[in-house]
Amino acid sequence: MRTNPLNQTPMQILPKVVFFQVKTPQEKVECICREAESHFNKHHKLFFYVDSDEALKYIDKLLWTTPQMSFLPHIASDEVCDDLVILTKSEKTILQARTLFNLTQNPIQTKNSSTIYELEDMTSPQKKELAKIKFDFYKSNHFHIISQ
Repeated sequence: MRTNPLNQTPMQILPKVVFFQVKTPQEKVECICREAESHFNKHHKLFFYVDSDEALKYIDKLLWTTPQMSFLPHIASDEVCDDLVILTKSEKTILQARTLFNLTQNPIQTKNSSTIYELEDMTSPQKKELAKIKFDFYKSNHFHIISQ
């Protein structure tokens, strides 16, 4: 936490929220895999936050079969651990995550993270509206928003 030079009080550094615009299911898969692989190769920890067993199983299988002829090492856990790529359904766990990919239907309420990845999902009107709700939440809470 930095201090404000004018009055020496701590300033909270708000998370950066990166929205990846995706227009097809394949683009979603590519985005998830690209970020997982990038963080793993840089030895940076990345949490994937999901809200159902089905989503957890899907991401787990995806990372075990991507890239082709290989895989991305990861673990499904409700506890913080030393692995670089962690899949979790636990809100308690993401409170300790510095970088996370939110694959739930709700925006991340905590300001503990430094980077939050979101999908601006354009594959259906409902998912597009959900992305807008998340965007509006982050904007109203003064998060730093980046669209890609």
